[in-house]
Amino acid sequence: MGCRQDVYDPNNKDSNINEPITLDYYNSFTFMINANDITYYVVENTNLEEPLARINIGIESYQSGYVEIFVTNNQLVSLYSKKLETNTQNLSATLKGYSPERLAINFHNFTGNLKIVLNSSL
Repeated sequence: MGCRQDVYDPNNKDSNINEPITLDYYNSFTFMINANDITYYVVENTNLEEPLARINIGIESYQSGYVEIFVTNNQLVSLYSKKLETNTQNLSATLKGYSPERLAINFHNFTGNLKIVLNSSL
């Protein structure tokens, strides 16, 4: 069962500027945005409950700024953090011990296409 929280085509990178798209399924959570010079802080609940997960991050068409990514459980125990300011392909890590229940993203004058996927079905 899944829940898509948008009315946009997530594969169309030429539109939906600064409009995040989230895809929330039973064992995965995806956040995508085609950002143009945004300074923005967002926190998303992933609804993932397994204590073992994988995060995959990609940035395409990077032009400026940076993005900070934080994954925590509901008690704000840090499971992963990364600051990115360049094109990035298939950056991944395994998260162990706690459920990755919250995804926080801090954009600072960021321009680029960001995609983050959290998946608990390894």
